[in-house]
Amino acid sequence: MFKQSLYQLKKPITITTAAMYIAIYVVLYAVKIPLALESRVSVTFLPLVASAYLMGPVTAMIVGAIGDILSAVFFPSGQYFPGFTLSAVMNGLIYGIFLYRANTHIRLRSLISTIIIILLVNVVLNTLWLAILYQKAFVFYLVSRFVKNIIVFPVQVIGTILCIRLHNRTGITKYYL
Repeated sequence: MFKQSLYQLKKPITITTAAMYIAIYVVLYAVKIPLALESRVSVTFLPLVASAYLMGPVTAMIVGAIGDILSAVFFPSGQYFPGFTLSAVMNGLIYGIFLYRANTHIRLRSLISTIIIILLVNVVLNTLWLAILYQKAFVFYLVSRFVKNIIVFPVQVIGTILCIRLHNRTGITKYYL
């Protein structure tokens, strides 16, 4: 899987599509929906899903890393912390593992990948990054981040499924086989 995904990077269409998804990631980063104090919802997972589905985990990790760094440069919301870039890379990896060239069980794959991302990356890792960055106890952020991610979970699963269906419907997937 990783070898095929790495091979995709040799194709010009992959590089240009990845650049487009990075640009979309940066634009979507600027659009945040506030849930509560210090809690916002972002849809930057959509370009990661699309790049993971079409081009695999390697490209999705690159899109996540570059997208997060450029987002921090163009739309800073506090100081830059490399842990969040690592989280974006992990999101691309997990989506890539579950969604790359997935022709069957899209709903189940979307559900499992979203559960892993929410629990491992969003709740555990991002809470750890916040605790390190702002020097507060891990538990201080854990409850609010868990509640936020429970609310966001159905949005991410439905968004992931719709994103994949849209790519299948447009016929773009035939260029990446």
